[in-house]
Amino acid sequence: MTTELCAYSVEACEAARRAGVTRVELCASPYEGGTTPSAAAIRMARRIEGLQLSVMIRPRGGDFLYDDAEFRQMLEEVRFARECGADGVVFGVLSCVFGTQLLGLYSPDPAVIQVGLNRMYIVCGPYFLCGIMDVMTGVLRVGYSLLPMIVSLMGACVFRIFWVMTIFAANRTMDCLMISYPVSWALTFLVLVVIFAVLWKKKIRPRYTPEELAAR
Repeated sequence: MTTELCAYSVEACEAARRAGVTRVELCASPYEGGTTPSAAAIRMARRIEGLQLSVMIRPRGGDFLYDDAEFRQMLEEVRFARECGADGVVFGVLSCVFGTQLLGLYSPDPAVIQVGLNRMYIVCGPYFLCGIMDVMTGVLRVGYSLLPMIVSLMGACVFRIFWVMTIFAANRTMDCLMISYPVSWALTFLVLVVIFAVLWKKKIRPRYTPEELAAR
């Protein structure tokens, strides 16, 4: 199984390669959730020997509701990444709608396009679950930072390792592996909701009077 590391700079790509990583997803703007990196960053990362390079295609942070101009920009960014020698590109939710056309820019092979579509449907479609999971984590960090950190770590890392060693081991397909992402997001979110409900009832709510709660 190949592991892909998300990197937000050329320096991070170089450090990853020195550490033995062979596949990297290059992005920019980590505080916006990742956007398309600069032309210089793509070219410099491409020169790193022994590194498979995927490039994030996302014109801006925020939602995934792009207008026509932004979509045309994304197509140009795909073409440019390909010209720079990128091994692949990474999209957001829009790729589920225009997946065939976008993947066709990279490969005309129907089998390759279908594998890409399957991956996008499984991961990009329910990606909102990752967002609400992060929101719930942020809510709990106000006063209770350790607990959401542990839950997020267990859900995003430990659960997926368990999935690979059990469910994926019994059904070694790409679809089975990709399903671990939305499942882990959903389970982590549900656990965080339960924790919030318990904390609200036992620790947060008793701090306020009924009048203060009504005002909030």
